[in-house]
Amino acid sequence: MEKRERMDDFTKMKLVFSGELLIFAVVFLVLGILRLTGVIQVADDWKRYLFPIITLCGCTWFVIDLIWALASKKHREKSSLVDKSLVVPSSILVIIFDIYVLIKDPLMVSKDFFRYFTGSLFCYFALVYVFLAIYHYYKPIKYLVKEYEKLKEEERLELEKELELSKDENSSDEKPAEKIEEANKNLEK
Repeated sequence: MEKRERMDDFTKMKLVFSGELLIFAVVFLVLGILRLTGVIQVADDWKRYLFPIITLCGCTWFVIDLIWALASKKHREKSSLVDKSLVVPSSILVIIFDIYVLIKDPLMVSKDFFRYFTGSLFCYFALVYVFLAIYHYYKPIKYLVKEYEKLKEEERLELEKELELSKDENSSDEKPAEKIEEANKNLEK
């Protein structure tokens, strides 16, 4: 029987991160399709007032987050400018739409316009998240790489500590050198 190689921890981390992004993509795609087909309706008056207010706050946050990432080196390391730059154009469009709707009165805006606008927006977010899932699998966020390096360093220190303890216990035994080599090979995997 052929032995299968184990997947390394970093590849697992990238798969989990990309998988989370794909889950968001599927959710946005389903919401977009349901909204475009009219399965999900915004019939209540209060929902038509609430939607522009919530999206205005959320999209304003996206723009502020991009500015924050551009201005702060520390925040830039924990996030991705690609993510933010793909979401900001739609956020600006939504902010303009929300201001227009709130000035005009949400009840005066056509339900079909509301439906097509929000449905297409959800589909756009789905496409963005699919792209980001693929992109971040091949080019992970710096923060993810640093966390992996920190994890590997902790494992290395733990192995060294264990080897020192076993070396102290078996000072007459010549096998600790072999154990160190074996531990280094395990870390390389």
